[in-house]
Amino acid sequence: MKHPLIRCPLLLVMLAALSACSNRQENARIPAPAASAVAESPAQAADPAKDPLLAELMRAVFGEKYDTIQDQAVAELPDFEDRTTISTYAITPWNHTALPTGQTLLLANALMVGDDGHIIDSHGTSGLLNLYVLIRQKGQWKTVKRHDNFDALGSSGNPGMSRWVQLGAGKTGLAMTHGGSWQGYTIEMLSLYDVSNGHVRNLTPDPIIVHSDNNGWCRPLDSCWDVSGEWKLATVAGATGYGDLMIEFTGEKKDPVEGATEDTPLEITRPAKSVQSHARYRFDGSTYRLIEGDNPAPSI
Repeated sequence: MKHPLIRCPLLLVMLAALSACSNRQENARIPAPAASAVAESPAQAADPAKDPLLAELMRAVFGEKYDTIQDQAVAELPDFEDRTTISTYAITPWNHTALPTGQTLLLANALMVGDDGHIIDSHGTSGLLNLYVLIRQKGQWKTVKRHDNFDALGSSGNPGMSRWVQLGAGKTGLAMTHGGSWQGYTIEMLSLYDVSNGHVRNLTPDPIIVHSDNNGWCRPLDSCWDVSGEWKLATVAGATGYGDLMIEFTGEKKDPVEGATEDTPLEITRPAKSVQSHARYRFDGSTYRLIEGDNPAPSI
């Protein structure tokens, strides 16, 4: 059975040399998104003890398969890569929001359960996003639409930080900031989905890099960098489509030390070049594309 991996070719090569890492929520450095030019709701912690609605929604979707003590449901879902194959997954609540239509969205993360009954959660395992659309009728929650395992993001079973955003007039969006660290390299990417009216449309088939560094592998022989972007969505007055994605990048880059060898001390001083850059992305009907400025955060 194939397991979802973070989708970046060089990272897949690196994963072969890695051992399992720590807790899914602590593995990747995930910064909070910048405030948007339009209204956004803050990311919510998946904690039913503090937000009882999460447990209510999970029970409505999964019934007795939801274990309130473990805060997860074990259920059969179609695989992300092969929709004709059904496998067993452990599903945990991640976030929720209410739509203007009166529907409620439940975002959940799924991890495959092996034949031995244990969750498959290695460093190279992505989290699997699930979105469920519910309505409340006569005091009871009813599931009206399911989007099982609609995307695979992140590493160590962690799909990243979620945030509900306003993509444009009447358009509710889901923003996921996701990534991970491998052998001293860290990358974070932004994925945007239109979830208006309970549908799911991926607006960034190729996620946009919003942070990259090699702070854990910055040798005198290497180019080194630490670049981060703060993003927001900006709408144009009277526009009916998706707002432009604006990213302000800052950071620094260092060139390899001239004449350095494997024996050159790591702490050798070298000048850093400041990075300050602006990038503007616009939706072209299929994806958000760079239309202005540049994205200086290197891929890894």
